[in-house]
Amino acid sequence: MRRYATALLSALLVLVTLGARPSHASAGAWSPEAGHGYLKLWSRYFFGYDYIDGGGHGQSLHRYHELSFAAYGEVGLGRGFALVLQTDLVHLYTLVDARDGTRHAHVAPGDPMLSLRYAFFHRGRVSASLQAGVRAPLASDAPQQEVYGSATGHPRLGTLTIGSGVWDIGGEASVGYGFDHGYLQGGIGFTGRTGGFDDVLEFALEGGASPNDHLSLRARLVGHLPIDTGSAPNHTSPSGVGNGTRYLGVALELERRVSESWFVGGTIEGGAGLIRRQAGGPVFTLYVARKL
Repeated sequence: MRRYATALLSALLVLVTLGARPSHASAGAWSPEAGHGYLKLWSRYFFGYDYIDGGGHGQSLHRYHELSFAAYGEVGLGRGFALVLQTDLVHLYTLVDARDGTRHAHVAPGDPMLSLRYAFFHRGRVSASLQAGVRAPLASDAPQQEVYGSATGHPRLGTLTIGSGVWDIGGEASVGYGFDHGYLQGGIGFTGRTGGFDDVLEFALEGGASPNDHLSLRARLVGHLPIDTGSAPNHTSPSGVGNGTRYLGVALELERRVSESWFVGGTIEGGAGLIRRQAGGPVFTLYVARKL
């Protein structure tokens, strides 16, 4: 296992390096130059304290947690093109059965998404790009565990699922503006889902600033809105994996440069509204990133 993990990390480091861009952490509107790229590895912890149903009503969960290790990489291919890979390497779900206090753990691989980005416009401080990709369903879509609430009588809330089992095909358009010590960018995307799942409209707004040569601050607002185009039933899983999940989320990030090529940082995230069919609670992320 150690040999496999070392080989995987080495392959990822070779795959991606980062070239000049307004911000080394801002993807979307910019593509790295040929032979340059970016790698980010992170650990994400989610503490879920209630389940938000389809009507937006919260019902208390009994100790639901998620822990994942993930990777993001991009490499420039030249002429504005870049290859992008994002995936959870492993995802751990733990859920306590409220009826008897027993804890159950479920492990799944991530569903990797491979995309091609084309930065078709770059003039001065402004850049714009188009991106299209495919997400493969590696995690099992089989029901994992019945979910019961912690309220009196322990009402049944749904069933934990850890994979959708369907292919996703997505595209997005992004535009960004780079300042001397920061950037702003926004994007809108559309994901077509197979298997009768609803298609999804997504958007993101992001801004960052560097008060000095060592620190960077960023804020993001993201939206995930299903469109009623499918025939598959909506899910009832606290993981949010399935059909019918929607959310509006906000994230704050602090990053420190530890050398010319290495960066470490942390992010705190939470729901800002529109949450449906997933657990509510804070998300904490720690990461390390590299550019060359």
